Amino acid sequence: MIQSYGVSPIENNINAFQYNQTNLEFPEQSLSSVQKCDSSGPLIAKVSRLVNTSDGSRFYAEVRVFSGTLKSKSSVILLGETYSSEFNEDMKIQKIKKTFLNDTRYRIEVGEIPAGAIGLISGHEIDTFITRTATIYDEDAFKPNFPILKPFKHVIQPVFKVAVQPENPSDMGSLISGLKMISREYAGCEITVEEGGDQAISGYSELYLDCLLHDLRKLYSNIDIKVSDPMTRFAETCADTSMVKLPTNSVNGHNSITIIAEPLDEELTNDIASGKLPLDPKTRKLSKILRKRYQWDSLAARSVWAFGPLENHSVCILCDDTLPDEVDKERLLFARDSIIQGFRWASREGPLCEEPIRGVRFRIIDVGISSDYNEANGAQLIQMTRQACYCAIMTATPQLLEPVFKVDMTSNGSLGKSLSKIISKRRGRVVSDKPVDGTQLFRITGFVPVIDSVGLETDIRLLTQGKAMCEMTFAKWQTAPGDPLDKSCYLPILRPVPIASLARDFTLKTRKRKGLDGGPTLENYVDHETWEKLRATNLFV
Repeated sequence: MIQSYGVSPIENNINAFQYNQTNLEFPEQSLSSVQKCDSSGPLIAKVSRLVNTSDGSRFYAEVRVFSGTLKSKSSVILLGETYSSEFNEDMKIQKIKKTFLNDTRYRIEVGEIPAGAIGLISGHEIDTFITRTATIYDEDAFKPNFPILKPFKHVIQPVFKVAVQPENPSDMGSLISGLKMISREYAGCEITVEEGGDQAISGYSELYLDCLLHDLRKLYSNIDIKVSDPMTRFAETCADTSMVKLPTNSVNGHNSITIIAEPLDEELTNDIASGKLPLDPKTRKLSKILRKRYQWDSLAARSVWAFGPLENHSVCILCDDTLPDEVDKERLLFARDSIIQGFRWASREGPLCEEPIRGVRFRIIDVGISSDYNEANGAQLIQMTRQACYCAIMTATPQLLEPVFKVDMTSNGSLGKSLSKIISKRRGRVVSDKPVDGTQLFRITGFVPVIDSVGLETDIRLLTQGKAMCEMTFAKWQTAPGDPLDKSCYLPILRPVPIASLARDFTLKTRKRKGLDGGPTLENYVDHETWEKLRATNLFV
């Protein structure tokens, strides 16, 4: 069947290469060899993932060869995901020990992997250099300006999260070693360290994390692990434009910046997150798309400085809206890199509960940079910009966003109402209930907040005695009900929180888990005199 209906590697090779190609140009000879799927051309290959051995002690690298031939006992150049002509430290000369063809559970050793083929390679410490993906070139033909192939990117966001600790504190080293192995096998997971010292693991779903934790316990660490209750990742945004313009001074008092925040169009936010928009502000293509597709004016489209945060789908924009007759543009350009770093720091850890900021446009409207380099160093400017971004979003009606799963269920027609009740009890809703053509089954589609989806699949199986199947995938972000800054909302102890208080409850519990003091307030980011003036307006409490 594959021989009759499958696409030939020779025909599909260029399509697969273009999908993995970045905006940087490849040598013409290499492109011609890829077009022909030429096994005698210069070597270009991509490591798409790491595959563990049966005992979990090490990994093979799964490779797709686009051009040339990858031979055992040969030396190649490995380029990591962060390699560039300016940053060339993420590079390694690798001796290929063996090459294999992967046939389900069997690995057949071969002498070489030709162009158009997919295989496995092994080598000394190859799995310590590669974390997710890598690009392979011939050692003899490689030049420092050769580009890398497209790095790994999440198709959907890992929004389900648990925190882990070893039962015995002395086993922390084994846990960290196991987590390093897990991050290589489960490329879609994200592992971070919380403020309290817990290791937080983010994944796609409850089942995904269940499989991950099983391998962590039994295969990679062999220790007893304490797992927290399931949590979810949140995001922060704003609903309005900043109500006031608050100048923010650096710690030494010699620099100042004023930034305002406003919500981005939802379509633009989704396109940025899905990678449909080029994220290089230096290209004219970006400004052209912003003008024609999203109706930005020419000045605003050309004023984009940066996107952020880089680690979380880059769904915030920093723009320079200053005027040349009001601001010293030369000094502003001098401080540009530091301002961008401060913006990305702020967008990575927002003011509500240090969750990523999403769908916000930050506009610089005034800036004053000292002419003395010692007074305008990066340490002063980065912290100042971060604080200015916090002031901007805290004065723009900040909101908390929660992730939502799309739930697809298949069952017989008599169970439709019962399934709808289960969904509605978890703050969800059913959007369609249609019969499957030619069968007695019905397909029910709904949406459920991720934080309320824990145990949903088990409840459905118990209710239907295994007659219904359930599948959940991340669908969108939605605003959590309530005001995260409302200090007067009702938060009962050891009882379910009212719907109108959920945003505040999520914010406070997330802050407590991360070791942050008190609740979020604008008072933390402005001086006492400014805060008293703002309180007098009754706009902020």
